[in-house]
Amino acid sequence: MIKCDNPQCNVWQHVGCVIISEKSAESVPQELPSSFYCDICRINKADPFWVTINHPLLPTSIAPSKIATDGSYTIQYLEKTFPLSRANREMLQKAEYDIQVWCILLDDQVPFRMQWPLHSDMQINGVQVRVVNRQPTQQLGANGRDDGPVLTEYCKEGPNKIVLSRSDSRMFSLGVRIAKRRSLQEVLNLVPKEHDGEKFDHALARVRRCVGGGAEADNADSDSDIEVVADRVSVNLRCPMTGSRIKIAGRFKPCVHMGCFDLEAFVELNQRSRKWQCPICLKNYSLDDIIIDPYFNWITSLIQSCEDDVSEIDVKPDGSWRVKGGAELKDLTRWHLPDGALSVATNIGSKINTSIVKHEIKEESLSDQLGSRIKLGIRKNNNGKWEITKRGDVNSTQSSDGDHAEHFKNGNFITPTSNNDHEDTEDLEPGQYDYPMSNV
Repeated sequence: MIKCDNPQCNVWQHVGCVIISEKSAESVPQELPSSFYCDICRINKADPFWVTINHPLLPTSIAPSKIATDGSYTIQYLEKTFPLSRANREMLQKAEYDIQVWCILLDDQVPFRMQWPLHSDMQINGVQVRVVNRQPTQQLGANGRDDGPVLTEYCKEGPNKIVLSRSDSRMFSLGVRIAKRRSLQEVLNLVPKEHDGEKFDHALARVRRCVGGGAEADNADSDSDIEVVADRVSVNLRCPMTGSRIKIAGRFKPCVHMGCFDLEAFVELNQRSRKWQCPICLKNYSLDDIIIDPYFNWITSLIQSCEDDVSEIDVKPDGSWRVKGGAELKDLTRWHLPDGALSVATNIGSKINTSIVKHEIKEESLSDQLGSRIKLGIRKNNNGKWEITKRGDVNSTQSSDGDHAEHFKNGNFITPTSNNDHEDTEDLEPGQYDYPMSNV
C-alpha cells in the first residue's frame, strides 16, 4: 500500500493499482516514488480555478490497449454510468457550477495536469463530445496541457452513460466531477501571505548564495595575501513573462535560483494555460508551491512610486542593495542593508571595489635607513570591513626622512592617500590605491 502525501487526504491505495513498474522481473522489489498523490488530489492540483464539489463517477482505471497482429494497438472501449441527483441538477443551473470529465496519465512526469489517451473519442448519452485539440496520434509534451470537457448540457437527471474509445499502450485514470469556478482573486488568496510563506533569513541566504560570497567570515589564520569576492551583480526586477516591473515578487519555493515573477500576472496567465511552470527554470509545480519572496518583495514595494524605467538594482554578496538610476531617486541609489536600512558610510580603507582577484604581495627591502622588510596584506575582518595591515617588524624602525614619516600611522598601518576627489569611493576601480613600496 502507498499513502497520498496530501495531509488532508492520506488515502491508502494498492501499489500495483497506481504505480507503473518499469521492471519486469517479479523478483525485483518495486521502487516507490519519493512523493505520491492520489488521482483526486492530482486533478484538484492541476487546475486551482476549479474546486471539486463531489464525484458522480469516482476514478476509474483505463487499461492499456492490446497489440494487434500487425503490431498496432487495437481500439478499446470503456463504458460507465454515473447518477445525477435532482439537487445536483439544480446546482448545475447556476453559472459558476459545471460537471466535468477528467483524465490523467498514471505515471505522468508532470503529475498535476490532465492528459487523454491517443485516439480518444467520447460519447455522453449518445452525443459525440470532442476530447482534445491536438492530433489524435500526437502525444502530449512536457509543456502541453489537455482540457477536461464540460458535460453540463449533455447530462440529465438520473443515470448518464459515458463511453470512451482509445488506442494507447499506457494506463490512465478517468472520472467525472461537479466543480465550482474560482475567481482570480480567490485563487490569489490561496497563496500564503508573505510572513507565512518563507522567512526573510532564508530568502537572504538564497540571495547570498546566488550572488556569491555570502556572509561567511574569512579565516583569520589564512596565509593568503588578498582574496576579494565579486563586488556586486545587477538584478533585473522585470517579470520574465510580461516584461513589466514586478509588483508582488512571487516564486516557487523549491526553486534554488533567486529569480522572481509578478505574482498576479503569473496567476492570471495560468487561468488560461493551467501551466504551473517556473518561467525561469521551467520546472513544473502546482499553486501550492508558490510563495512571496520577502527579500525582493520588500525592494519592489519601495520602488513602486518610481518611473517604469527604474527596474534594476545592484546586489552585493552580503545582500546589500541599491537601485540603479539617476539623482532623482535620492536615497534609493544609496546602498541599503538587506532589511532596507541605509548602509552607514565607512572610511576609504574599508571600501575596495574589485573583481575576483588574488594577488601576491611581495616583500621588498626598504631604504638603508629603515633596514627592515614589510609585507602588506588586504583582508576583510569579521565585521565585513576591509583593512590594510602589515606583516613584519617595523616597530623598531624610525625614519629620518620627513617625507617618509608622513606615511606611517602608529607604526602598524599604512594609509595611502589619493589625489582623486571622489566622494563616492565605492565606484573607484582597482589600482587607484596602488603605491610602490619605494614611496615609503
